[in-house]
Amino acid sequence: MAEVVREFVGLPSPAAGRGGAGGHPCQGIYHRPAGPRPATAFIATHYNVDFSEHYLASFLAERGYGFLGWNTRFRGNEAHFLLDHAHRTNPAGASPVTKTLLAVFVFYGFIYTPIISYVTARLEGMVGQAVAATRQLAYSRQLEMEADTLGTRYMATAGYDPKGTIAFLKMLDQERALNPIDVPTYVLSHPITQERVANAELVVKSLASTQLRPDDPEALKKVQIVIRMDHRDDVVHEYEKLLKQAPRNPEFLYLLGYAQQLQGQLSEARTNYEQARKIWPENAGLQRDLGRLYGEIGDFANARTAFEQSLTGEPNEPLTYLYLGEMLEKSGDLRSAVGSYLNAQNLAPLWDRPVYKLGMLYGKLERPGDGYYYLGKAFALQDEDDKAINNLERALKILGANSPRGQLVQEELNTLKKRKR
Repeated sequence: MAEVVREFVGLPSPAAGRGGAGGHPCQGIYHRPAGPRPATAFIATHYNVDFSEHYLASFLAERGYGFLGWNTRFRGNEAHFLLDHAHRTNPAGASPVTKTLLAVFVFYGFIYTPIISYVTARLEGMVGQAVAATRQLAYSRQLEMEADTLGTRYMATAGYDPKGTIAFLKMLDQERALNPIDVPTYVLSHPITQERVANAELVVKSLASTQLRPDDPEALKKVQIVIRMDHRDDVVHEYEKLLKQAPRNPEFLYLLGYAQQLQGQLSEARTNYEQARKIWPENAGLQRDLGRLYGEIGDFANARTAFEQSLTGEPNEPLTYLYLGEMLEKSGDLRSAVGSYLNAQNLAPLWDRPVYKLGMLYGKLERPGDGYYYLGKAFALQDEDDKAINNLERALKILGANSPRGQLVQEELNTLKKRKR
């Protein structure tokens, strides 16, 4: 076995500067055989765990390969983890220790276990063992089909083209056919069959036409804020620091306001939202969230204006109609709220939330038949079939089997009962 040389590596992060004492935010240890630098190296990284002395390092270096155990700037700091930032700290092509390499293989901690098994087997010439190991990872085909079905439905509900499921499955199958040796392990453990593709095509055909939403560059960042709200003070503090660096950046003002709104700091959120709107009035998402905040504090006139401006930019956004309906309901304008919830339902027919809101609101309007009907539909969308049937049967008793709505209820009841069998 070759002697192993270990070299410390420290690099700046594209998303964070050096620490106050001068330390680089991204650090690792490069393991290589003594003598000429290897032509091939592996980089292993984990978003939170220290991989600098990973157990594979010596194993690979002794066999003639380079190995960089790499840490992102989120090591030991999981609460602030952002995948896009962590990915940008991947040192392939940037680190001085990799500049002379012919090939660099990168694998990440959250999927590294099956890849390590596969790479180790390849190095030792034990492909048969790797194939046997992947068989142990196989999932029930029935569960895979269910996952495909639910994922496709969720895509459509969220306003994304459900045909993407079909394209994705076909792309993976093509990759498996073209590169059977180098195919990722997760594809081996979840093989793409024609049955899965056919199932996805049937699901897409069964869905109502989907109103596609425009790209929302702030959506992912807002999701990250929600995920990190367990450390609320840290989230707000981070955006406050960003804002000090760029006080007129409308995106930072918007996201700081959003974090403050989630935390209940409504006055501060309003100030930052309004400042952002002066710079960025065309942002429909900003107008929508500001309208929702106005509704929370009871400023219904400004809320209406903000929602109207949001719908001017995105006239087919179901989320805006939902928030508008909530504001109208809170203000006491119940009939207008019904219209707004119906708009949300028509634009996102597989979304249960506006349907549930309609069921509850019709109860307030003393229309129990319609209320039970929409509650039944909402529970059906949630796959709560027993609750759905119970509410639809109540609706049928009130509406009457011969009424137009009653006939519709009976059809839905028949469908649900067949599904339960």
